[in-house]
Amino acid sequence: MVEVDFSEVLRNAVVKAPILKLRTLDLLHITVCRIAGCEEFATLDSSIIRKSEVISRELGIKVVSYPTL
Repeated sequence: MVEVDFSEVLRNAVVKAPILKLRTLDLLHITVCRIAGCEEFATLDSSIIRKSEVISRELGIKVVSYPTL
């Protein structure tokens, strides 16, 4: 288990929100991922997949997903 400071998550999310333009819970989820030191984020969420380039550029996290059928 990795512990993260929720105050830090909120501060980081507020800064990145205008750039990432994700839904609130998606933004918090990806921000926790970054603070926890994750390098990859696995998802089937199409809104996150569409923003994978900006997520990679801004947070250094590679979004991975199952190939579209």
